Amino acid sequence: MSDTADYDLRFLGRQVLKQSRTAPLRARMESFVAEHDRSTDVETLRRRAATGESLSEIVNRGRDEQI
Repeated sequence: MSDTADYDLRFLGRQVLKQSRTAPLRARMESFVAEHDRSTDVETLRRRAATGESLSEIVNRGRDEQI
């Protein structure tokens, strides 16, 4: 393959990996927003539903589950 094709495949592979890491959180966020009144700001909804867990803790837990 050419260098350009190799680069494109690596780029696409990285994009797929990024999406696989963020898909579960994105799905949870979308379902949460769908269940609540859309006239309310998303940031306000997040604050109301906050569990006290930091975003970095959520991300690390997700990474641990994948391993």
